[in-house]
Amino acid sequence: MFNGGKSRKESSYIGIMSIEDNDGYVFIHDCARPFLTLEIIDRCQQALQTYDAVDVAIPTSDTILELDSHNVITSIPNRNRLRRGQTPQCFKLSLIKKAHEYFRDNDNFTDDCGLVIESGFAKVFVVEGAEENFKITYPQDIVLADKLLQIPQTKAPHSQLGDLKDKVIVCFGASSGIGECIAQIATEYGGIVHGTSLTLGCGIGNFSEVSRYLKMVYAQHGRIDFVINCAAILEMGSIEHRNLADIYSEIQINFLGSIHVVKAAIPYLKKMSRVPLRFLHQVHVPEVERCMVYIHLVRRQ
Repeated sequence: MFNGGKSRKESSYIGIMSIEDNDGYVFIHDCARPFLTLEIIDRCQQALQTYDAVDVAIPTSDTILELDSHNVITSIPNRNRLRRGQTPQCFKLSLIKKAHEYFRDNDNFTDDCGLVIESGFAKVFVVEGAEENFKITYPQDIVLADKLLQIPQTKAPHSQLGDLKDKVIVCFGASSGIGECIAQIATEYGGIVHGTSLTLGCGIGNFSEVSRYLKMVYAQHGRIDFVINCAAILEMGSIEHRNLADIYSEIQINFLGSIHVVKAAIPYLKKMSRVPLRFLHQVHVPEVERCMVYIHLVRRQ
């Protein structure tokens, strides 16, 4: 994790230049677009096999007007050729590093594809995005996002679940709820699952316990392919009437516990060339003051 810059361009530059390698791909995504789908990621990844730069966009349903400085319409472009840009913007790493260095002292860019287009280093191919991959910008977007969180998500295709066969999977919070279901499904598809939880002797609020458990699994198999954290505490009630000790306990498990899992897992997962993905889940209840937030951290290729 790095401190961001004074502009989007500078923040991208800091992130990109923190990657020591020049080989590989980089996906740059707006954190204000929390509903990115696996389908979009797959389309980007496939397009990068042919193109050096890939953007995501969707058709516009509105008529777009071009105005002059006096607010008078000067043209109405054909919307059939117009698209609304989204993210991620994806590049071969060497290309986007080169483009950023080329425009290092020019801040007149609002996105990374603009750097590549203006430099002429490569053409940018566009893949289809999704309406739900919208950017949370206005107050009404929060309402829409809240509703989308309540819609059941589709299941992963069986072909992807089949990839779990013979993979070593560690699941924290596996004694009940989502964690128990994930452990069962992974086992059904041939995964080698090690599930644990506070009731089974490993609480993620204790970094030493997490480290010992992962060390034990690694010693047994010589590798760890995935680490999944579903451990969390959810106690409902207004802040006014909540016990501070209980709130501190939730922070220790729901927030610090997730950090413990990632921190302890990284040395093992780096051996498998994997990078952590973070998913933030919010439990929906009518009153804002009763809303508790917890974090899931998972691993995938």
